[in-house]
Amino acid sequence: MMGFHSSDSSPESDLQRKSIKLPRLKRSNAQKRILIVDDVDDIRLMLRFTISKVFPQAQITEAPSGMVASVELVKSQYDLVVSDVDMPNGDG
Repeated sequence: MMGFHSSDSSPESDLQRKSIKLPRLKRSNAQKRILIVDDVDDIRLMLRFTISKVFPQAQITEAPSGMVASVELVKSQYDLVVSDVDMPNGDG
């Protein structure tokens, strides 16, 4: 059976020949303001935990809906918003 790659080229050999450099996030000591928007409590908890490990100085605010997030965004400026896209009472 004929595959998508010729006999001298395989996905593994392609990866060995190429070096992919991913951009690095700069971590600064400046306090970041992050808004987490999700209607599921456990998801917000997991995101808060994960983000706080990467950015321990971050000020994290949570919103359980897009409507509450809209109010937060009017009140304050955020450096990053992490949002679910399908929620009751206003999508992200």
